[in-house]
Amino acid sequence: MKHVITIIIFGLILTLNSCRSNEPEIVCKKSVKKIIIDGSLDEEAWEKAETISLLNNKTGKPVEQDEYKSEVKTCYDSDYLYIAFINGDQDIFTSFTKRDEYLWEDEVVEVFIDTDEGLSTYIEIEISPANIQFDSYITDTANIDLIETPKYDIEGLKSAIFVDGTVNNNSDIDKSWTVEIAIPLEEINMAINSEYPINFYRIDRDSTGPGSYAWSPTFRRFHSPSNFGKIKFE
Repeated sequence: MKHVITIIIFGLILTLNSCRSNEPEIVCKKSVKKIIIDGSLDEEAWEKAETISLLNNKTGKPVEQDEYKSEVKTCYDSDYLYIAFINGDQDIFTSFTKRDEYLWEDEVVEVFIDTDEGLSTYIEIEISPANIQFDSYITDTANIDLIETPKYDIEGLKSAIFVDGTVNNNSDIDKSWTVEIAIPLEEINMAINSEYPINFYRIDRDSTGPGSYAWSPTFRRFHSPSNFGKIKFE
């Protein structure tokens, strides 16, 4: 019986290690020049940055239609982690105007980062097409307190939006919206000589597109830290 139990435990360990070894990784490269947060992504660092595509979170498959694709880039310097989203979108809209409103109810991009070595807690950042920010600190994924968690604010968080089209005008056809984010490393206790669990998401309310996007798909709600990928600094 002891041998059987040992074999079962060993098999479970191998399975868990295999699952974690399949997690996606993004290499974050250093920018030697200052990044200006204006939504344009015209710095050399963005050209050299690794580009990843968000997948259909419901199916885990690539998004085939160009008009709905989402890509993410990252880079860093001594002070900030920079993240950019490029989102194909034919009808860009949002109804929110104040920080820490429930942006996920409309169109939004999201970043979840775990910097405290425990997947039970992590930072959530959301940016809307109107450049409204939502930042929170999640301590219980099963019972998220929507009153308390948004009281967490990242001092010095910067973001900017570039819209190729119009916001909240469904009489025309839009092309895309780009998000540029600067997250102060010191504020979130992030060291560039380490690696961290992270995931990138998007919500698009166009009824004909994927709707729910993720870099490392959860196949359900976004708050699934066991599905996070990993960011490494180069």
